[in-house]
Amino acid sequence: MILIPGYNPGQFTLKGTNTYLMGTGKARILIDTGEGKEEYKMHLKQIVDNEQCEITIVLITHHHHDHIGGISQVLELFPNSQVYKNLDHNLESDKLYPFKPLQDGQIFQVENCTITAISLPGHCVDHFGFMTSNQEWFSGDCLLGGSSCYMENVKQYLQSMEKIQNMNIKAIYPGHGYTIIEGAQEAIQNQIQHRKNREQQIYQVINGQSIEEIKNIVYPDSNDGYMRKVVKITLQAHLNKLIEDKLVICKDDLFYKC
Repeated sequence: MILIPGYNPGQFTLKGTNTYLMGTGKARILIDTGEGKEEYKMHLKQIVDNEQCEITIVLITHHHHDHIGGISQVLELFPNSQVYKNLDHNLESDKLYPFKPLQDGQIFQVENCTITAISLPGHCVDHFGFMTSNQEWFSGDCLLGGSSCYMENVKQYLQSMEKIQNMNIKAIYPGHGYTIIEGAQEAIQNQIQHRKNREQQIYQVINGQSIEEIKNIVYPDSNDGYMRKVVKITLQAHLNKLIEDKLVICKDDLFYKC
């Protein structure tokens, strides 16, 4: 496995998107493609030239631009690459590239590498992770190295994380941040607990407030505009779960305990 950085550092991408060249031999698999930076294309070409290989399969974790934006660059280098992504949700971005449908449990093989695709919604509706036969988990944005991800559906996210928790993970290679080799299972458990603790914190403060008022209590340090937007998505996802669990109601855009 060779990590090829996306050259797109930022507040939410951390040091940038991690992409991974998998296998040995002539044909290789690439997991994610960054967001289309020219430095990424140059680095990728240097790697494949040095390895004397070609990318025959591209596996996409989810539709966010920092994971699919480099697909055109990969296809410029390898026009015959087959690009796989979850297409079950008719997203606008599904029309951007010649995707092939990705299925839960689908298996991909190249020399010295077997990868199983795993449906893991929560961060977003079409999110997948990828597992090697050595129990190495390529987690996309389901779990990051050194930060917490935002999510669109907390119930789905917790179900996805509990699914992974039962797979005896040996190492985690995230879409952003550092690799987790020591304590992979602990990292998964910590992320599950963090989400549950946040849900409890949100529930405890609810007392007839708007989502903005709840956000200011639970996330007092979310100062810049983009951070506030992302935090609001996660907070809304938590509130949706609390409503679905019949613990909270929303009336006139105000939230109350049941």
